[in-house]
Amino acid sequence: MSIGLYHFIGQYGIRWNMLMAGSMIFAVPPLIVALIAGRAIVTGLTAGAFKE
Repeated sequence: MSIGLYHFIGQYGIRWNMLMAGSMIFAVPPLIVALIAGRAIVTGLTAGAFKE
């Protein structure tokens, strides 16, 4: 995906609107996964922090 974003940087300038739109499309799916799995992540981190 980052290689695809590089194509928006041309010889005569940067197409900022396309670059920012592509960056958002690239960044949103991991953010959604982290928000959905947030409770499981916190539970796993706290369970590993305490010794039984």
